[in-house]
Amino acid sequence: MTRSRARPAGQSVTGRKRSASYRQRTSSTHKDPLKAGATAKRTGRKPQKELKFHDFLQQKLRNVAQKWPPIYMFKNDRKIWATVQRISATELHVIADTGEEFIVENSKATSGRRVMYRCEYCGLLWFERSWVQCKNGKWRKTSDIALDHIEPVVDPYTGHVSWDKHIDRLFHGAMQLLCKPCHNLKSDLENQIRRAQ
Repeated sequence: MTRSRARPAGQSVTGRKRSASYRQRTSSTHKDPLKAGATAKRTGRKPQKELKFHDFLQQKLRNVAQKWPPIYMFKNDRKIWATVQRISATELHVIADTGEEFIVENSKATSGRRVMYRCEYCGLLWFERSWVQCKNGKWRKTSDIALDHIEPVVDPYTGHVSWDKHIDRLFHGAMQLLCKPCHNLKSDLENQIRRAQ
C-alpha cells in the first residue's frame, strides 16, 4: 500500500514547480465572494447570486399562480368556442359562437371546435395557442393570449418593495386577458418607466 506524500506549496501533481505568473493568473480567476459583496454594496447594486435567486423565485411564483383556483376560473369563464374549418394549406375559416367570422392565416391547426379568448384591449378573438411558420419554413406552437395584471405585480415606479406585497398582488390583483401584441406593448411601456427611474 502506497501513501501519498504532501506536495510543497507551489508544486504541481507532476512535480514541476509552478511559476509565480501562473499562480497569479489562477488566483485572479477565482473571485472572493466577500470582495464581490463589498463591491456590490459600494456601487448600490445587488450581487449576481442574489439577483439570480430573486428571478428564480419570481418565476416559480408566477408558475404557481397559474394554478391558483381564482385565477384559473377567471380564464376559464372567458372561454369562447368557435368552429374552425380549413379552406387552404395555410388558412382557416373561423366561426365563433358569438356570430363573428374571420380568416386566420399561417395556421397549422386542424378543423373542429376550438377555444378562443377576447383581448380586452383590441377586442379581437384569439386562439390560446396557434401554429406559426418561422422564416426557416418550420412550424412552431406559440401562445396568443396572456393573463395580465391590471396593476403590475412589480410597480414600475417603486420596483420590488417586499415579497408580501409581491405575492398579494400576484394572487389577489385584478386580472385581464390580453393578446400577445397588446401585452407586449403594455410590458414595453412599463419597462420604459422602470429604466427611466
